Amino acid sequence: MIILNEIKKDNTNIFERIHADDNGKIIFREEIHYRLYKIKKKNTNTFVLYNDNMEVVSPVYRFINIKMAKQPYNSREKSIYALRFLHCFLSLTKTKLTDLNHDNIEKLKYFLLGYSPSQGSYSMNLQTVRSNATVNEYLQVYRSFFSYLGIKCDSLFETREFITFNINPITEKAENVTSYKSNLKTGTPVKRVPRYISVDNFKTIISIIRNDRNLLAECIVRLMYQFGLRLGEVLGLTFEDLAEIEINGKLCPVLYLRDRLSDDFFQHAKTCMHITNAKQYKSKDYQTEGVGYQQIIITYDIYELLNEYIERAHAKARAHNHSRYCKKVSADTTSTINYSEDNYYVFLNSIGTVLSAQTWNKYIKSVFVRADIPIDTGSKTTNLSHRFRHGFAMFQVQYLKTHVLELQKLMRHKSLASTMKYYNPTEEDEYKIKNTFVNELYDLIPGLKENAYE
Repeated sequence: MIILNEIKKDNTNIFERIHADDNGKIIFREEIHYRLYKIKKKNTNTFVLYNDNMEVVSPVYRFINIKMAKQPYNSREKSIYALRFLHCFLSLTKTKLTDLNHDNIEKLKYFLLGYSPSQGSYSMNLQTVRSNATVNEYLQVYRSFFSYLGIKCDSLFETREFITFNINPITEKAENVTSYKSNLKTGTPVKRVPRYISVDNFKTIISIIRNDRNLLAECIVRLMYQFGLRLGEVLGLTFEDLAEIEINGKLCPVLYLRDRLSDDFFQHAKTCMHITNAKQYKSKDYQTEGVGYQQIIITYDIYELLNEYIERAHAKARAHNHSRYCKKVSADTTSTINYSEDNYYVFLNSIGTVLSAQTWNKYIKSVFVRADIPIDTGSKTTNLSHRFRHGFAMFQVQYLKTHVLELQKLMRHKSLASTMKYYNPTEEDEYKIKNTFVNELYDLIPGLKENAYE
């Protein structure tokens, strides 16, 4: 019998391969580490995976740092973790990458899920449990990795087709959908923790922030709730991203969302061109709206609120420690618009350097607690800041009756499917919808209210 154990050691998970006889007596034991390092140098994040002989796993290095070089930090990080688990599994089962077959893929899925199959030559005692959806994401990383290396694995790539109806809410046409046979089944879980900030929630949050006299927080939550910005897009804003343009002879305030080489990983604009070299700033793609940058029209009250924050916060930071301010807050000037002044990131922390997502999340969590808004304790599935963007979408649907195609444009989504995920009515919403329907039905058919069986 071979037992695969997962052990917490030195803030990381390592694995053991144990050989035992039929009586459970241990004959041989070996540890599998595969150490993962993240190196940040000259605004570049490099991921390195070492085997147990402290040799760099070259194929993984090339795939993550060269093939995926233009991908967002979070995508690369998720991929390197997935590949670490793959190589741990290969070492534990003494399997070569090129020899993975159907049985091995099935064992790999159990390994990733975190529990042991009911029968077989392997017994797994694992601590980390993953969802089917997460395992499917890892399998997709492996497909990309195999394709990059030119390795065939029929069990991983085999597909099936089926017809689904109403997948497109506009055309309502039947469409052929292709899925991988090796993928695990996933459903749509019922989430009773609110996925969006309601108008009443927002009113309470603003009241708490104003009681805190926190101008920074008001700027951030209003950008996310009133204009649908993601947190990373907000934290990546710089002076040159706040501008005025002429529309039909009138000046209008706008925000420009774009990536910079000087950005930290939490400041990326998700759907904009990823920057790996400063020369990209002058490229045609980078200067093309919808590819290199996105333009968000805002209102003058928010434009003035942002300028008021900048005047206060940055004057204080410069006066307190000018050299630190110039070094830590400075941002690349992209030259996509005429901007001759030095460029700096807009939002600062209490010591006058760039505000991080971690610091912001700590504050907004305290606001949610004081506002008595559920925060889904112990789970990372409900991003607190992203609920403001969900609130923006639901406000458009519930109050402004915005058409889904227009909402797609406002949300800056490439696909309609992404937009539809933002429709998350709460139990209260469902109650109101159903009662409205029933009351309108009673108006049309008054007799339904009567008890016909008395």
